[in-house]
Amino acid sequence: GDADGAPKPECRERRSALLRRLPRGGLIGYRTTPILARLYRAKVQRGLRNPKISHYNAVFPIHGSEGYFTLYGQRGFHEAQWLVPMDHIEPLVAHLEAAVRDDKLPIALASAKLFDADASLLRYSGKGVSFTLNLPRTPGADKALGDLDRFMLDIGARPNLIKDGRLSVAVAEAGYPEIDQFRKRLHDFDPARIFRSELSERLAL
Repeated sequence: GDADGAPKPECRERRSALLRRLPRGGLIGYRTTPILARLYRAKVQRGLRNPKISHYNAVFPIHGSEGYFTLYGQRGFHEAQWLVPMDHIEPLVAHLEAAVRDDKLPIALASAKLFDADASLLRYSGKGVSFTLNLPRTPGADKALGDLDRFMLDIGARPNLIKDGRLSVAVAEAGYPEIDQFRKRLHDFDPARIFRSELSERLAL
């Protein structure tokens, strides 16, 4: 990066060249993910010896770790994000443990963030834990995420419609009871539907 930590163009070019050399399916899989996780842990532990970082890296923590995305290869990855009620976190973890064990699901990243706000219309908000998963795009992952959708809806979780490009209109309608009210407001504001996107078309907004 330059003086303030921002990535240089040649760094992006090197990453693009590396992506072209990787197998189409990338390097993240059921057997390789534990190895990569151990390597990342060792890298983080070394970094703790010198905890000072630039302001840029504090604001953009992914800087310096962009190679993580490259590891998924040309097919890329799924990111699923759900707002889970607090009293259903343990069942969710058990569900994911079974998916990893039985379906050999390679979850490369999982994160959780507390939420405490009111939810309305299609706002990704509420009370609970925002749970995020990253995994490679494979037929097995598609099936596992479909199973996860059904599990999440059963426990009253709310999907992040912007993050997850594979979500169907049925899942959106089940996760957002006020979606029809949102549609009405949207069509009252823009009756000719001049402003549209892939997301609005997919979710019939």
